[in-house]
Amino acid sequence: FILIPHMEGEYLCQKLYMQFDDKVDSQLSYYSGSYELLTGSEKRGNYPTYREIKPYYEEKDKENRGTPMLLRFCNKIGSWVITLEEKYGGDECNEDLAFVMSEVVDDQLKYNVFEVSQDDWVVMKEGDDRRWMPLEDFRTECEDEESKYTMDETEQCIFIEIDEREESFTSTRVWATHFTIMKNNLDDIVLMYDHPVYSSVRENYEQEQELIMYLGKRWILTTSNDFLDYTKKEHSGTKVLDLRTYLANHFHARWSDYRVSFFSEPIIANTPNDAMSPVGLSWVIASAKISKENQFADENMRVSSLLLCTNCNSETNPCFYEGICLADNTCDCISGSNGPLCQVLPTSNGFCDEYFNKGEFSFDGGDCCIHSCVSSEKYECGKDKTGLFYVGYDTCKSVSWQKSVPSTSLINLVVTYVSLSASGRNLAIIESIGRSVRVYDNDGSTWVMRGSSVTEVKEP
Repeated sequence: FILIPHMEGEYLCQKLYMQFDDKVDSQLSYYSGSYELLTGSEKRGNYPTYREIKPYYEEKDKENRGTPMLLRFCNKIGSWVITLEEKYGGDECNEDLAFVMSEVVDDQLKYNVFEVSQDDWVVMKEGDDRRWMPLEDFRTECEDEESKYTMDETEQCIFIEIDEREESFTSTRVWATHFTIMKNNLDDIVLMYDHPVYSSVRENYEQEQELIMYLGKRWILTTSNDFLDYTKKEHSGTKVLDLRTYLANHFHARWSDYRVSFFSEPIIANTPNDAMSPVGLSWVIASAKISKENQFADENMRVSSLLLCTNCNSETNPCFYEGICLADNTCDCISGSNGPLCQVLPTSNGFCDEYFNKGEFSFDGGDCCIHSCVSSEKYECGKDKTGLFYVGYDTCKSVSWQKSVPSTSLINLVVTYVSLSASGRNLAIIESIGRSVRVYDNDGSTWVMRGSSVTEVKEP
């Protein structure tokens, strides 16, 4: 009585999530996602088989194109295998065709994949040195009660931007710095691999746009013109779908023909980086595109670009430097910083001497320095006006202390008139010899002369 429902799979997980690593096989992670237990006529005998739930399609002139991945137990070899589906009587338990296998499983009670240890899986390394290697970071979990990924409003980051403190993405094109979640005509979020797609445009999706999307293990940065399957249909006049529908229902990271410019660092399921947005991740340049082949992340070509979520939240995404998160999820920067999260520290026209003063926010700005000088028998705190002109910041002076002058190039000048602008950034010096005027600009630490001297200056 127990055997029949057991053979029908009633005691097994009906839907499971799997995430594959891409260290040995860079394409394997593209098969990450949800898998459903096959029933009825689609079953493989009395042993469980799961099929990939993801958009796929077949093109007869391309071998295996669009074929879904299977996870099934093969009794004849006593192992679980992860292999492509054979629709025409092929041997799905052929070890030579498998991508991943478990070690031989003894004494299974329910033929349940969760009875296999995460350390007992191997992956085939292709190439001249073809062999089985340990499969690292292989994650499986049951989704019967709750899907692995859901677009809960508390997890949504509607807007993301390049952090101004880091460099923008750099390549042969100028990349966008602002992205927003892509939505379809019904105002539903466009999902790929259960994660939202981010676009550089907000409304007119017919124009070229830059896109950030998740491919099972890593996020990528690409453009709408780099989806070659889609653009070929568009150019041939056979396009029947807009880009959003293509991405949500017809794109598969392994089988589609597309180009990638940047990959994010790998995301491991159930770790802090496993989120619904690419915020805070490091990035690398993609390998060169070879026709009909998938690219991979070049770990030797790292970039400093960083994305941040611009929707502030007092608990999970607060404003920096005492900024206030307002009701509309924007930051009110009250301490002189700027940026969407008040994360960019200001610069000013002053100069903060680190020996006597400490920066309030560790940035170069004299009018935002905290004076930390303490008078003593040896040192006297006060305004030091020695030298050619008032240097504009507090110092401590002693007999042995050097002259407080901003540039030694000015020491030998014979000065008649000195005029410092109210902002402290411009200085005019009139020489008594030569009757000339020199104008200097303060670049924060030194004074640089602007243009050429003006000669033949007459008395007013």
